[in-house]
Amino acid sequence: MVKKMNVRKISMNTTKQLTKMLTLTPILIVLGQILTLITPSLFGLIRPDFALVFLFLCVIINPTFKQVMIASLLTVGLSLLAGANPLFLMPSLIDRLLSAMCCLLMFKLLKGKNMAQNTTSVSLIIFISTLVSGIAYLFSVFMIGSMIGMQELLIIFKMGLSLLIITVGATAVINFFFAKFILKIFKLVTHSA
Repeated sequence: MVKKMNVRKISMNTTKQLTKMLTLTPILIVLGQILTLITPSLFGLIRPDFALVFLFLCVIINPTFKQVMIASLLTVGLSLLAGANPLFLMPSLIDRLLSAMCCLLMFKLLKGKNMAQNTTSVSLIIFISTLVSGIAYLFSVFMIGSMIGMQELLIIFKMGLSLLIITVGATAVINFFFAKFILKIFKLVTHSA
């Protein structure tokens, strides 16, 4: 009888956690997409990608492969709904999946749960994951554009590789500080709740 009650209690806790994750993930992804859309580009060149920060936060809050897949697909789907160019769908999907997987692996390697309280460590993971995202995006745009001979994809390289690298690096730095800010807000909210 006691074992049945314990199993039922564990099952209810798991269901509550799953429901919380299923509710929180879309909210964070939508929030990131909205912030990305309303934030103007800096110097007419660098547009902060806050959707990435919230994608990585979803992975850190629920560090599972399933979460990587769900959050990445939601992020790409929402950006398409928000008017992103469909030609860049495949490179965007590749970069989101690879960078979210990188975020998951780094978080797990650094013993996640204990480290989750350290905003600097988590922000550093988000910084590195943003770099991975930018590099994966540029590489996949170049490879897909070259393989199928689609000049529309290769147009982003007219800016020059050094400018693209500066853009990726600047976005990673912005995401580092934005992540620190968001994580402090999360801590305040969770401690007051």
